[in-house]
Amino acid sequence: MAPQDMFFEEDEDNCPLCIEELDLSDRSFRPCPCGYQVCQFCFNNIKNNMNGLCPACRRPYDEKTIEWKVVTPEEVAEFSANIRKNQKKRALDQRQKEVQKREAEKENRKNLVGVRVVQKNLVYVTGLTPTVREDELLKTLRKPDFFGQYGNIQKISISNRKSSDGHNQSLGIYVTFEKKEDAQRCIQAVHGSQNGDRVLRAQLGTTKYLHVSS
Repeated sequence: MAPQDMFFEEDEDNCPLCIEELDLSDRSFRPCPCGYQVCQFCFNNIKNNMNGLCPACRRPYDEKTIEWKVVTPEEVAEFSANIRKNQKKRALDQRQKEVQKREAEKENRKNLVGVRVVQKNLVYVTGLTPTVREDELLKTLRKPDFFGQYGNIQKISISNRKSSDGHNQSLGIYVTFEKKEDAQRCIQAVHGSQNGDRVLRAQLGTTKYLHVSS
């Protein structure tokens, strides 16, 4: 059986045509002598807009043969009790679905812990060789003629990439902008540009997924 296939049981309390629940007046309504029961809405639709035939025996509907079963007080009480029961069941089912959804989301977040995800306002730049002292570098990179020209900067982090002989080869620079649009503008301007004899590379940076419990 394919995943979308299913079995279901017909509910005698539902109209077989529209599958809506039969109310108390519908349950007492017998439009055809064969006993096939439909709701009054579907009956009127068949009679006025369709062929006017009973879906079961194909007999023409006749106003003279319509029967109305007398509803007893016990049936009224049972109907009201069933309504309350169904309302409670729907509310319980809804709560269970919400709990299952929260559990699934919680499990998904657990699976993401430690996974690196793209941060759209973070730019990672390589290939830059500094021309100023290390203690001045962060201030310099924030200036309007450097990364500051692309937007407001939240944070700059620098990692030293060393060559095999132990000397600094180049820097890895992480620039966190306030807006992701500023990060994109920075990447478009910086990526592929020259820095002396080096070509700068710029791309969106990644960060470890961090879930903050509420």
